[in-house]
Formats: sequence, structure tokens, C-alpha cells
Amino acid sequence: DAGLGLVTSLFTFGGSMQFHGALEPLVRVAVAAAIPPHLVGTVVRVVLVLLLIVGWWWLWRQRAGAPLPTLAVRAFGVLLLCLPTLHPWYFIVVVALLPFARTWALPVWTAFAGVYWLHGVAMLPTGTWSETPLVTTLAHLPAVGLMAWEAFGPSREPAEPRLQSVRGTMQVVHV
Repeated sequence: DAGLGLVTSLFTFGGSMQFHGALEPLVRVAVAAAIPPHLVGTVVRVVLVLLLIVGWWWLWRQRAGAPLPTLAVRAFGVLLLCLPTLHPWYFIVVVALLPFARTWALPVWTAFAGVYWLHGVAMLPTGTWSETPLVTTLAHLPAVGLMAWEAFGPSREPAEPRLQSVRGTMQVVHV
């Protein structure tokens, strides 16, 4: 019977809530400095959606023949980067696909997911949800930095080996 309730909660978490997002706090600070306060939330969501679209497009262009599971885990990683609310259980899909990731950033990010629970230290005295910027930074910065290094750094990932048939035999060719 959840039906519409599932979609409603999706729009609530994606539209009006934010907690422990990887890029959302950075986008919020940048946007808040330039526009009136009543527009900040909407502009942040638009920027995050645009970052998601650009990230997926860039990932598709850079795929270099990567197999579908590798593309899937990377696309999910880009989605997690752009979510305004990011709880540690969102990494379950990443954990299932880690053997196909061909990256160090996603295992590091998954390993740092437990840092999320340090938000609870600030919540204990008041009993209300409150985000600690230092905890959010510690949980995301190492992996996001590593993602940026892997994506744009000098040692780019080699292309996925492809099988090539030569006179009836299969050979692995590195491109």
C-alpha cells in the first residue's frame, strides 16, 4: 500500500531535506553567497541535478569499453555524490558491486561510511538531528579527493582489455 508514499518520500529527501551529503554542503555554501536565502534550496537542487547529468554524461564518454557492472557501480557512485541526503546504508549497492569497480575511491568511501555515526555525538545532548560539518568532511573528503584524482589526475585508468578474434583464436588486446 505504500505506492505514492514511496514517491512522496523520494521527493521529500531529494527536495527539502539535506543531511550528510557529499557535494551538497559545498554547493550550498557557494550558492548561499550569491543568491537570496529563500532561493538557496531550489538552486542547490538544480545544481546537484545538473552535476549528476554532467557526471553521468562524462562517465559514459570515458567508459573505454568497461563492462556493465563497472559502469553501474560508477554511475551509482556519481548518484551518491549528488544526493543531498546520504545515509550509510545507501552504500549497500556499492558494496555488492565493489569487485567490478576498478577504482580505489569507492572502497575507500565505503570504508569511511561508518564515520557517519559520529553525528550521533552531537545529537545525544539535544535528541534532535544535527549535522556536524567536520564529520561530513571526514566521511567524504578522502574518497571525493581520490575520485577527482582518478578522474582527472595524470595516471588515468587503462582501457578495459577487449577480446579479439584472430583466425579462430581469442586474444586479449590492450588498447
